[in-house]
Amino acid sequence: MFWSKTKELVHKDKGKKDCFTLEDTLLGYILDNETWCGKEGSKETFTDGCQGFNSSENTAVVSFWNRASAAFADYACEDATVMLDGSLEIPFDPNRTFARVEIKRLKYPNVTKLNVILVTGDKNVSNCNADNLKVDLRKALDPKIVYSCNEVTESQVRQCFANGTFSKLFISKCMEYRKENDSSYCQRVFDVFERAYIGKPESNVSVEDYDDLIAMVPFNYPCHQTMFWSKTNELVHKYTKDKGKKDCFTQEDTLLGYILNNEKWCAKEGSNETFTYCCCGLNSSENTAVVSFWNRASAAFAEYACGNATVMLDGSLEIPFNPNRTFASVEIKKLKYPNVTKLNVILVSEDKNVSNCGADNLKFDLKNALDSNISYSCNEVTESRVIECSSSSDTDVGCVACLLKPTD
Repeated sequence: MFWSKTKELVHKDKGKKDCFTLEDTLLGYILDNETWCGKEGSKETFTDGCQGFNSSENTAVVSFWNRASAAFADYACEDATVMLDGSLEIPFDPNRTFARVEIKRLKYPNVTKLNVILVTGDKNVSNCNADNLKVDLRKALDPKIVYSCNEVTESQVRQCFANGTFSKLFISKCMEYRKENDSSYCQRVFDVFERAYIGKPESNVSVEDYDDLIAMVPFNYPCHQTMFWSKTNELVHKYTKDKGKKDCFTQEDTLLGYILNNEKWCAKEGSNETFTYCCCGLNSSENTAVVSFWNRASAAFAEYACGNATVMLDGSLEIPFNPNRTFASVEIKKLKYPNVTKLNVILVSEDKNVSNCGADNLKFDLKNALDSNISYSCNEVTESRVIECSSSSDTDVGCVACLLKPTD
């Protein structure tokens, strides 16, 4: 694990053994925060009056850390990670050690991937699309090394430390969802879950590895109340969760979806541990433990749907039915007649709407992907209407009953 301007946070938990910084090595541990120097003609080592690491000269301290940092980067292999500060305009600072020394030493095939963890906060300035990362950092990186960037809040990083082991987090969320104090069932679920990926390389977990888990935790909500979504995460869950709404269920409203939503996990080849800190998330293009789980769970969620199914899409996008998103790449392909008889598309519209129900992306692309025996309807609904329905006390049953009511 490399870092730049995130020293306190990256070293928050000294007990973690799934990521190692230079300061976790013998020499790094000994010399962290120390200053030393010699004097011409003297055989003594001095600590007073010495220039520290911030000096621009070739001091004993500066030269040591430059040499040690180069060796640390030379030693890295396979997936390497760097934690950067998203509150800075230039998180990949050319004057800092990672940009000046370490990234230049990362060479393929020793290193195959660089994971950038961009720590975000309330006053964020940079994101993963910033030119400083997307252009400057990637130019400095060996072009054969795969690059990924994930935005992670500081609270999420601290939560990783506070939760202890991933199993405790998993079991506590499972018990919270089930509203019970007995942990035995949740422990059994975790054991089956962990068997899917434990001991395997991070990018070598198949969708089928989660078959036993999916079989163990069947869905139990009314199958005709299934709600899919794409790029409407916050809004759709406001609609399904506010006031305990129980007439619409997303994947995240199910047991496994609730437990694993926004979580990351992985294993290392030959290890019996579950790691959370240096893992790729859902945005990875590889067969990671996280990606394969959500693809398998999403397929099962779609196969469970029956009767009238619903999907909420974002009308502010030019391509609301995006072939790279889970609904288009996995779920719609699993909707089969006669289990599902109709698909209701709720296209959320705003003041600056780009798409409407007549767009080719819906009228042709989505309908061509849908089983031809399943009937299709599309309705444009304003975001304010969705929010209004989310707080409605109506007793209508069904995902779209309130949304499709005529408004005054």
